[in-house]
Amino acid sequence: MKSSDTKISDLDAKIIKTLKVPDAMRDVVLVDFLSNIENLEGNIFVIDSDGSIKERLSTGRAGDSFVGVKIESGVIVANTWDGFSIKFDPLNFQKFAEVFGHSREWCGILLIR
Repeated sequence: MKSSDTKISDLDAKIIKTLKVPDAMRDVVLVDFLSNIENLEGNIFVIDSDGSIKERLSTGRAGDSFVGVKIESGVIVANTWDGFSIKFDPLNFQKFAEVFGHSREWCGILLIR
């Protein structure tokens, strides 16, 4: 999804985490996968400083949602409910690596309400 007309505040979604993306002058926003948004597998948004949505990151699997996100060695790393760890390029926001199995220690707080 690419859209400069929609702002993150326009979504009916609870923001779980916001991270500054190094050298990109944009933020990555993880919204609660239980929020009222379409396509829950795309619950990470890339926004400009004014909150305009520029990209929407997706797990690529129907029914799977992101439960955690962090910046690790300058790369966006997002973990999914189904147990995948996905890496995104911080400049073009394209997926470049994906593995099954991740440490839930840093995303476990999102799984317990």
